[in-house]
Amino acid sequence: MISKRIWIGCVGLLFCTTALADQLILINGDRITGTISRVWDAEITIEPDYADEFKVEISAVKSII
Repeated sequence: MISKRIWIGCVGLLFCTTALADQLILINGDRITGTISRVWDAEITIEPDYADEFKVEISAVKSII
């Protein structure tokens, strides 16, 4: 019984960390989840968990969540 509660708690924490991340929704429908570190000129710099930080043109972004 206790191990089931621990497992459910760990899964809940996993969803919480994802929920705290920034999300870029692009015009083409793609989503990039990560940490936005900079908005400068016409670019947004984001660092996803799966790659090094990179820049996205603001004109390609539909919204930021």
